[in-house]
Amino acid sequence: MAWGRLALIQAAGESEQALRQVATLFGYEELPEKESPQSRNRPDGWTPADTGQQSVEEEQSVAQVIRPPARFLCVNQTQSLDNPEQTQRPHYLDDPKMRLPLHNPQPGTYCFAAPRPLMPLSRLLPFLLNSLGRLVMNGRIDHRKLARQISQGKPLRRLPYRNQQRWPQRLHIIVDCRTALEPFWPDFESLVAALKKLLGEEAVDAVRLDDDRLDRNDCLCIAWPGECESNRYWRRWQPPAVDTSILILSDLGEAEPNGHAQIRWQRFSRRLQTHTAPILTLSPARQSPENRLVCRLFRPNPFNDWHSLPRHPGRDGFAQDASEHEQLDEELNDILAQLSVLPLVDSGLLRRLRDALQWGGSALESVIWNHPDMLQMGLGIRLKASAAEFYRQRYQQKFAKSDTARKIWTIVEDHHQAAFAGLKQLEKFNQCLLEDTHDEVMLNYMRSVCATLAHSGEDAGRRRALQQQCRTILASKPDSVWIHRNQAYRDLGYQLFAFAYEDEIRAGKWPHKLEPGFDPVQLQWLFDEKQSEQQVTWLVAQTGDQGQFVLLQHDKTEADGETVVAPICSLQAQAQIPPILALPSGERIPIQHGTQVNVPHERAIELHTPWQRLELTAAEKPAWAHAIFWDDNQLRAAMTIAGTTHQFTWMSDQTDNASASVCRWINQNPRDVVQFDDYGLYFDLTIDGVTQRFRWIDPGTFQMGSPETEAERNNDELLHPVTISKGFWLADTACTQALWQAMMDENPSYFKGESLPVEQVNWDDVQAFIKTVNSQFAGLQLRLPIEAEWEYACRAGTETPFSFGDTITTDQVNFDGNYPYAGGKKGIDRSKTVAVKSLPANPWGLYEMHGNVWEWCQDWYGEYPKDLAVDPQGPPSGGGRVVRGGSWVNVGRGVRSADRYRYAPDLRFNSLGFRLALGHVEPGQGSFDEQPLRDEAAGHHKDE
Repeated sequence: MAWGRLALIQAAGESEQALRQVATLFGYEELPEKESPQSRNRPDGWTPADTGQQSVEEEQSVAQVIRPPARFLCVNQTQSLDNPEQTQRPHYLDDPKMRLPLHNPQPGTYCFAAPRPLMPLSRLLPFLLNSLGRLVMNGRIDHRKLARQISQGKPLRRLPYRNQQRWPQRLHIIVDCRTALEPFWPDFESLVAALKKLLGEEAVDAVRLDDDRLDRNDCLCIAWPGECESNRYWRRWQPPAVDTSILILSDLGEAEPNGHAQIRWQRFSRRLQTHTAPILTLSPARQSPENRLVCRLFRPNPFNDWHSLPRHPGRDGFAQDASEHEQLDEELNDILAQLSVLPLVDSGLLRRLRDALQWGGSALESVIWNHPDMLQMGLGIRLKASAAEFYRQRYQQKFAKSDTARKIWTIVEDHHQAAFAGLKQLEKFNQCLLEDTHDEVMLNYMRSVCATLAHSGEDAGRRRALQQQCRTILASKPDSVWIHRNQAYRDLGYQLFAFAYEDEIRAGKWPHKLEPGFDPVQLQWLFDEKQSEQQVTWLVAQTGDQGQFVLLQHDKTEADGETVVAPICSLQAQAQIPPILALPSGERIPIQHGTQVNVPHERAIELHTPWQRLELTAAEKPAWAHAIFWDDNQLRAAMTIAGTTHQFTWMSDQTDNASASVCRWINQNPRDVVQFDDYGLYFDLTIDGVTQRFRWIDPGTFQMGSPETEAERNNDELLHPVTISKGFWLADTACTQALWQAMMDENPSYFKGESLPVEQVNWDDVQAFIKTVNSQFAGLQLRLPIEAEWEYACRAGTETPFSFGDTITTDQVNFDGNYPYAGGKKGIDRSKTVAVKSLPANPWGLYEMHGNVWEWCQDWYGEYPKDLAVDPQGPPSGGGRVVRGGSWVNVGRGVRSADRYRYAPDLRFNSLGFRLALGHVEPGQGSFDEQPLRDEAAGHHKDE
């Protein structure tokens, strides 16, 4: 393409890096320099004289460029829209009573109730005593042990005394305060406070470590929790004395999927390998690390409200039951769906919901908090915008208006009863949208926010705060607000959007993306009548050879003195509301002057204005064309057949709807023999007044043969994939007696009639006929179809036994109706051929592919391959040529798409005819596939 070459020429004058970037953009591949024959074994710096000629190696190196086929931007559809109604400014915006008071009489908070304890201290303290304590003698004689020694006759050297478990004199607590464990911070804090109260403040040293330096010798620590100013300074962490017990409150990195935290904890364990006092880890995770050495040192045990603690700590780690894993995987999407309706979920609310809805154990809180679709915000979590709508739709399908939904909203309302009004009303807004309920208090509050913003005046701080509140509401609400059946909610959504982005909209800087269903025309009330009536023209111009294009505002282009080369189309839009680019993903992007767009492969994009809708695609050269190009601002394609070139133009074709038009390839010469109809592209070949129509068959891949489940199939129909790599032309009917007689001056058929298919012709007769026709038309290369081409065209994209479906009738196919297929309904037996085109065509416009007469193919008969075959032409020799399609003689099973048979090339029957094919040949090419069809063993059957 010219774009790519021009870009390379321009970049060649700049840096090497710029040249490589441009070459990569346009699909060029950098090849190593090849040493020319003249420069081999020459001294450094020697250069041969310029002969003005380029070596063959150099020419091949220059020509070896890898790039995808060029794609041309084209308009698929255009639609004119009625003038939109002018939206009115909401009246409440100017009502002073609707504005929020300057000072809120009911202040709120974002500090909510802490979660209930994971487990009572009565369960936890005995376990900690056995795990971290030390055995000491209490001065009392152990009478049982004494009696046992005496009864066994052992000498009594000293009296045995009882041992008692005592709390350690010193306890060092390491608290993991990564955000991944934020749901358990209150549990860690309450446990530390209980141990300090039990053992004394001086005996307990609780610290948190610097997560990023955990695996380093200079790791820093800070007292935790830092209630006093003196405890808020980081210091270098040193391992405690060897007789100090260590309690670690951490999951040892299990909650983080990337594994970085696990590696840090493994390296940190090396610093405690020589520590002799007990070490214990309470982990809120579902399982302990798989590293056995880490488990032996840290002794992780579950800190979980669904698992009872053992009497003594384990040393090999722990894991959740497999059944719980499976249950979690199945139910996690439902849990996320239930949380998707909430704009903020703090750790206390999460635990209350888990308890009330019986989701599972406390380890689930870590899974939810650290889920890839969750966004951690400091105050809590919420679903990321990219995933929230998926889960909200799931919520509406499974939980809306259910008992579960009522429980959720009741708990949320109770938990956030002291929250700021904005949060409470945002939750009500989401509830109304998803549950389809009405709340006048919520509506009035949201309108008050908009009314206050409309008259915020010079109070810049308050205006920024309210705009941020509007943006938070928009980021947390369901996308369905734009298409909600409640008009009040739809209007409220647009009003919130208007004031959240008012400054940007008035400056022409709309948000980068808009949600599906959003219509910017609904914001016309932001502008006065004069501004709303202003119109501008936008130009669409292609900028690259892969469907890249740019959108330019015409007046700005003229003001800058720029010239737009070959604009594809133009559209009218309002001056204040830009065109909207609708992507296949559903995203809607406001257009700005100079916006660059890449059209995805085999997908369409749309441009919307209040008055127009355009659908754009990037089209490659059609398979039937040998060239595609722009000429006079129109996209054209050219094809050559029978030595004549035909041109087509991509242009609109008016539909029944006067306001809409669909674009397609059209031959502007109505008398041309190559045209399009409802079936596709066709070519009419006229010989001595007899016209044979050929249908263009696009290349493609299909399943050749029949599945083993197909009724009445034969053993030679092995199902296998076949690719037809090049398109071809196929006659839409079998060759008629009129066409045969026009060329051969004789009619060998048993059943006479000009419109009947010619029969009683053998394979050799057909080759002689083809040679005669080709000799009279320069550039015409008629042939028989290969067997794969014939079945590909017969099936016409279907996979059923027949192109008409699973069965047939004699109203569709000329066969012996006394023997229908697979027990179907009986029909008539005509016992003769019928006129071509007297029965229905298949989906590709080909008539009588089933029945009437057998049709010769080019191939010798042979077994099918098992693997993918590309343009298979059969074996090089054989005992018979392939015939396909069945005839008026055959029963139902014999006219299936997959049915195949063979005859010696010199046999003739009154049920045996043929159908012509024509390979696609571009200018400068030879015959089909640039090679003659293989016919090494034709012997005397070949014309000399």
